[in-house]
Amino acid sequence: MSNPTNPSEEIDEMPNTADQSEEMSDESDLSEETDNISDTTDQSVSGQSDLSEGTRQTWQQGGVVYRQFSGLMDKCRAEPMSIQESASIDRVESKKDFLNQLHSTLLPLLQQHIIKLASEFKLDMLWGDRDAKFKTLLENQSELNHILDQINYAKYSICPAKSEPDASTCDQNLKEFKTYRISILREKLNSLLSQLELTFQFCRYLLEELPTSEYSMYCSDVFFLKRCFASGTSECCNTIDSTIRWMNRSDFYLIRDQWPDWIYTINEKFDEFTKLSGSDLISPNQKLRHKLLKLAKLAIPVIKLCRIFFSKLSKQVLSMTWLPLFTELSSQQIKTLRILPGYINSHLKNFLLGLKQTTNNNRATSASSLLMSAQEHSKDFQISVDLITSHIVPILPRTDDFPSQDYFRNWLGTWNTEHLVATENLVQAVKLIGRIE
Repeated sequence: MSNPTNPSEEIDEMPNTADQSEEMSDESDLSEETDNISDTTDQSVSGQSDLSEGTRQTWQQGGVVYRQFSGLMDKCRAEPMSIQESASIDRVESKKDFLNQLHSTLLPLLQQHIIKLASEFKLDMLWGDRDAKFKTLLENQSELNHILDQINYAKYSICPAKSEPDASTCDQNLKEFKTYRISILREKLNSLLSQLELTFQFCRYLLEELPTSEYSMYCSDVFFLKRCFASGTSECCNTIDSTIRWMNRSDFYLIRDQWPDWIYTINEKFDEFTKLSGSDLISPNQKLRHKLLKLAKLAIPVIKLCRIFFSKLSKQVLSMTWLPLFTELSSQQIKTLRILPGYINSHLKNFLLGLKQTTNNNRATSASSLLMSAQEHSKDFQISVDLITSHIVPILPRTDDFPSQDYFRNWLGTWNTEHLVATENLVQAVKLIGRIE
């Protein structure tokens, strides 16, 4: 099956990753910072002979808590080798066990401990008994350390490589382990770990600014840090919730979850074409102006059919709750359907831009560009219609109930015929631009 041509980088979904060298530099800076703070703490304590032994121990315990947060930050950036060498991992037998453990145990447990951590740094809380507070934090840190070990190990066991699905990816029978699903899960876990690292960083900042009185509790720096920390923990919990929900999503959800945003932009393109078709395009060549206005008008039924297609499929098929979790679509095929509205939006954007920029001097070049946009638009839709007809329609029930296989097969056939006619009319009109005398 051929793939849609990539017309725009704006629909690239994979995030950029940081350089390993930068991570090593960050870790070095972090280590030096931690050592400096620990040394400063020790010197300040030893330099004050009037401090009691209990106070000295409290300060030392605070230094341990600080260093433990640094260690948790390291866990958020852990590499596979260091994870595999960890002796604290609870072994499981298969990738499916890892996935189930991640979904049902590790992520909910992580959320509980993040909420517990948030309760220790409330905006209106004074730290009276620091010994008890440090003890509670150390216990929570120990649990977080163990949970992060297991999450990282599960992550690298389930998602071992940073790969993207391509035409050669034959994983249609892998269900929850399809490359595309796994790549999205890896993105979500990486995002969560980055948020956690920042949260632990704010914990360290707050330890450096421990409020000792009601006045210091509400000083601008401490209050600002607590607000940032509270926002960070809330974001972590939201990411955990969304990841857990996502792990229960079907292939159909993966296909349509970004469609609404793209449908909105396609609606905007429809308004722009409608406005353009009723205006006087600037061109000294009256024949050229007439042809360009005709092109804008011919594009309108094409866009109307696009809107009908996405609305019909997203509301009446892909949103059905009784559909199975998995299809026999490969990762590449799921991606093709998932980003279809993005491609269509890019084709329409390029076509609209070409109309506005076409002059008598560049009409041959513009005609070639407009023709490419129209043909790629038609090609991408044809690929997607074939996928839906062969892989999604057969999943629908063979009954008189709505929706049914026969209804949608007939509807797709009718829609496809009308769309082919509309795009062919557009293509032929584009070709005429280059022939204007």
